[in-house]
This record gives sequence, structure tokens and C-alpha cells, in this order.
Amino acid sequence: MIHIRIDLHSRNMTLVAINDNGKLLDEQKLSTTPVSLGRFFSQFGQSVQAVVECTSYWYWVADWWNSHNP
Repeated sequence: MIHIRIDLHSRNMTLVAINDNGKLLDEQKLSTTPVSLGRFFSQFGQSVQAVVECTSYWYWVADWWNSHNP
């Protein structure tokens, strides 16, 4: 499984992906958009678990996740 940490802000977000062994797979600072989020997640061809660190900007991420993981 891939584990992703999302540090979410209004204009940018930092995403860090590691595997079950703790190996860093990718780290990127991206614009805070559904397209950027989708591109980051699409590089992994296996199950993904994510956690979001944020204050008030998380709602769209939850909606995006739910629409891509029915």
C-alpha cells in the first residue's frame, strides 16, 4: 500500500508518498487543484491511503476522494 501525506493550504499543497517499508516514493509541492491532486495519485498503480493536514480547505479533497473511490 502507498501512504500519502497531504499538507494542504489555500494556494499550494505538499504531497509525500511512502510505501509500507517507509521508502520515499515521491514528494511534490503543487498548486491546490483537483487536477494536480489527480495527477499525483494517478502515478500509483496500487491501493493508496491518504491523510490530510489542513485547517479549512479540506472539503474539496474529501469530495474529490469520494468521487474517485466509490
